[in-house]
Amino acid sequence: MSENVILCVLNALYPDVVHENSSVHEILPREHLYRYEGDNSAVYSGIQANEAPIKYLIDSCHKQGNDVTSIFYLCSEKCLTATITAETLKHSPGFKSLSGDQTAESFLQARIDEYCSMMGYVHVGFTPIAYNPSKPADALRELIINLTDGYRVSIDITGGKRDAVILLSMAAQVIRIGTEGSELGEVVYASLADGTITRQNNTFDMVDFISAIEGFIEYGRADRLDNFFGTRKKFTSPETKDLCCKMVTFSDALALCQVRHIDRKAKAVQDALLGTKNALERHAYLYALYSDAMEQMVSSSEIRERTFDEAMSEIALINPDLDFSAFDSPLLNDKLTELQKPHMLERNELLLLPLIPSIINKFINVGENDSDSVINLIEWCAKHQMIQQAFCIYRELICGSLVKKGYFIELAAFDDLDDSAKEDVIKDLLINCSIYRSGLKLVIDETDETGNKVKRDGRYRKVDHPYFRINDNKEPQLRTIFAWFRYLHAARNMVMHADDALITELSDYGQPACRV
Repeated sequence: MSENVILCVLNALYPDVVHENSSVHEILPREHLYRYEGDNSAVYSGIQANEAPIKYLIDSCHKQGNDVTSIFYLCSEKCLTATITAETLKHSPGFKSLSGDQTAESFLQARIDEYCSMMGYVHVGFTPIAYNPSKPADALRELIINLTDGYRVSIDITGGKRDAVILLSMAAQVIRIGTEGSELGEVVYASLADGTITRQNNTFDMVDFISAIEGFIEYGRADRLDNFFGTRKKFTSPETKDLCCKMVTFSDALALCQVRHIDRKAKAVQDALLGTKNALERHAYLYALYSDAMEQMVSSSEIRERTFDEAMSEIALINPDLDFSAFDSPLLNDKLTELQKPHMLERNELLLLPLIPSIINKFINVGENDSDSVINLIEWCAKHQMIQQAFCIYRELICGSLVKKGYFIELAAFDDLDDSAKEDVIKDLLINCSIYRSGLKLVIDETDETGNKVKRDGRYRKVDHPYFRINDNKEPQLRTIFAWFRYLHAARNMVMHADDALITELSDYGQPACRV
């Protein structure tokens, strides 16, 4: 089991100035009580911003059977300055146990030690990390060094300046990708306004989500997106699950250069994106519709899009079998809640919805009968640095695109072949082209009854291709395409089959070679 630690930005403590009996002195701020959202069974007191959420995390980890062993905190010079004087402590009720001047750091340590003693918990260690609020990124190196492998890191984002949460979100990414065996625990925030400690993991997860989306758009990788929604299977809509499945199928085929029907797999992703967009829009619309009805039923508000009567009219059309007039207010609210529940989207699906148009726009343009689909696939792979995949798609599928564009004309005998044989014939059409004085011709080696090539006058004999012929009207264009094919086919072979001898040979000529 990973060792539980806490990470936070230590907040400075500012004593209050009070006027009493014609004298002016400082006292510590009032102690506030906090409860974890939705749970009134435990109360956590706090004076500093970090205090209550840290106590909650210590308590939560202990109840899960794995005590917190250390607190890592980003600590500025101000937190190491004795801003809490002995005189301040003297005038502050309830702090007689502390003596001498205190810093924000020593005060927090004393409060947490006191809490652990009171609860009978293991006393935690304290590890400060130098932090300059004007140069927050400088602390990242220290974070990486300190957050070594094997930690479960819970984060309190309450303390520090407003931009401190950005630094902590970067730290969360370091934990996820920069350490072996470490994991992110709870992320919490303590609100002084309503005295609640709220879980913020979903907000931090959005950073992962955006990164996963970018991974698919830029590199065709779908594993992170699939894992992201896979951990939320209970809440994820079937359409989003299907989209992830289609993305993974395409991504795996692309990574392994299994390019047969890759255009169909890309089309499946494109269709799933549109299907997911339509489904999520429908869910979001219906959820808002039921929300309008329930909230306007309690009290009329101009914030909602519809009045109560308008919302109920739409709901009645959607549910023609229900007589809503038969429900009194409490029962109607329960019924609307029941009807609304299937349309609830988790937060990250709500974020996915507005991003789908961008994904579609940046993904491969694949149509049902689009003869340019293969060319678009090749262009997309090349643009996204997937050169090996671009070469494979070009070699295996470009001839099929040329057939669709009318460069080759199908002969009657082609219909006698099965589907697999047809694919093999089509993919080699450019291989079977040869240059003659009269122009480009489509030919194959002549064979005898046993299938062996026929050789006459020391040369293999060629005969016309039995299944296709070149379209004479497009022959001049095809010559240029053929020349490029020969060049790219040779480049593809060097990339796919490079060995040490070939690399040495290419190096001797000053040509770089890619070894895969």
